[in-house]
Amino acid sequence: MGHQPGSTTTDGEVPTIQSLMLKTLLHRQKITYHQRIFKNTTHIQLHQKNTILKDIIQVLWGSR
Repeated sequence: MGHQPGSTTTDGEVPTIQSLMLKTLLHRQKITYHQRIFKNTTHIQLHQKNTILKDIIQVLWGSR
């Protein structure tokens, strides 16, 4: 999740509650759920910052 400074309800694009609800929807599935908060990051930066993209790749495919 992104984190907009000064806000606990949005990352600038997506309401935080929408991200948190995903965990609730998946809690009974046989999957591993990962949630990370990237401070001072807007929603669009979640798709653009290389460090964040590398973290996502690591979660999805592991180290290569």
